[in-house]
Amino acid sequence: MDKIQQYRQQIIQDIFDSVIDDGGSFTFDKVREAIKILSKKCITTKDFDIHVAISPESESDLLGDIKLTSTDFPTDTIEGVEIYGITFHVKNHEDYGTSPHLCGKGE
Repeated sequence: MDKIQQYRQQIIQDIFDSVIDDGGSFTFDKVREAIKILSKKCITTKDFDIHVAISPESESDLLGDIKLTSTDFPTDTIEGVEIYGITFHVKNHEDYGTSPHLCGKGE
């Protein structure tokens, strides 16, 4: 990954972290909010392959959101699942290899 891609990925992760850490549960509405912010920064799923790391706690929140159905994610995890063009990866803070904040809902 070149420096521009790394910078873009950090912007994407920072936006999702700020939305997740904004209080309350990580919900489908927060995914849509993050997509709107990305769009304002000219980062769209149409133009870029977007991957976001979230914590197991954030995954649990999202799986519990009644706005998503079992057809949105065919298993009991969203690891590798694409929602609105964004691929989610569930990472424990220790596995992520950087600060806990990057997974959302830092410990």
